[in-house]
Amino acid sequence: FFPLNKLQSWRINKEQRHILEENGAIGFAQELISFDEKYAKVYSQIFGSTVIVDNLDNAKDVGVGRERLITLEGDIIEKAGIMKGGFKNQQQGWVHLETVGTGSGSRE
Repeated sequence: FFPLNKLQSWRINKEQRHILEENGAIGFAQELISFDEKYAKVYSQIFGSTVIVDNLDNAKDVGVGRERLITLEGDIIEKAGIMKGGFKNQQQGWVHLETVGTGSGSRE
């Protein structure tokens, strides 16, 4: 629940905008999505300064720790460096989530 009359807009500042100059940075999530303008403050609160990047390798170069990053494949790298949506296999590098079958215990 978001009380629309109490929310403040999240403003992306000039310093944060510099991240878009990095290789692989596509744009700020709140500026890349379409929504009814009456919900602008809600989406501003949800996405803040979240940056969309093209892939995980470039996300590391864009700067883990600078802003929250989300890849086009759905991996989320929080500003604190916590990654959601994948894991790192020490022998193979970055690996995406596996799809787990239901009922049979098998993995696809």
